[in-house]
Amino acid sequence: MSSTPAGQDSTGDHPDPRPQDSPQPLLTGHKRSRRKKVLTPLVLAVLGLALLVAAFMLYPRTAEPSAPASTRLDITSPSNYVSSHIAAISYKVDQVHPDVARLTISLAVDIRGPYGSVKALLAVTPPAGTTLLDCSRLHCNGKTWGARLSFTSHGVATAHVFVKAPNFGVASNGVTVAAAIPEIAFTGSKGANLIATYHIPSADNYDWSSDPPSTLSNSGAAWTEAVLPGSIYNSGDTAGRVASGINHTAQANDDTKTFIAGALLGLAGGALLSAVQEALHASD
Repeated sequence: MSSTPAGQDSTGDHPDPRPQDSPQPLLTGHKRSRRKKVLTPLVLAVLGLALLVAAFMLYPRTAEPSAPASTRLDITSPSNYVSSHIAAISYKVDQVHPDVARLTISLAVDIRGPYGSVKALLAVTPPAGTTLLDCSRLHCNGKTWGARLSFTSHGVATAHVFVKAPNFGVASNGVTVAAAIPEIAFTGSKGANLIATYHIPSADNYDWSSDPPSTLSNSGAAWTEAVLPGSIYNSGDTAGRVASGINHTAQANDDTKTFIAGALLGLAGGALLSAVQEALHASD
């Protein structure tokens, strides 16, 4: 006679031999974990590369401009009397084309009378490597332009010289700017005043404290220099120089960009390093 109570399964507490579905969630979780291990380093690598590109794009590429070379002006006269009365020399540079500059040189005398017979000799020697564009029409040896100038009824003689050069006599990178004041060889026994004028965009945004212009505006600057006297036999030589200015606002902006670019570069390096570490752990 069986001791098993009526209605009770004879299997008792034995486990059900049928297969169970519990391992399936473990497999799904394993796949998700594996995907996460692959996705994490990929996201970090993309983020690091994006930060690296942003750092390089933001970093200011402001190269220090080379100091421009000065043009030489030789001013003489067949008559020492005329040379002695040349009181003002104007030197103006205009960029009439992106790669063509016009040099306008004017001489003014401080005497009254008929000027038809008054002549002055002018020779213009631009920096080495500069191409003179009007050598075929006027006296020119390829390196120096020269002419005999006649004075108008107002006592002014003017010459125009064209050279092939972009930004002639001026070098700028947006932060610093430099302008070349010409060298003057002059035979006048009383000396003269030179006014050198350049077209410089936003010239009044620069600090010219070391080389203050006599005239300053948003479109240009002019410098007044004393020209040393000479004689009909020996010219006085006034050396050329370079006047420079600095845009402090642009400089501060570049400093800020440099700082931010450095921070982004550090973040990019950290993200890429973490990506490598996560990729190595993904194979564990």
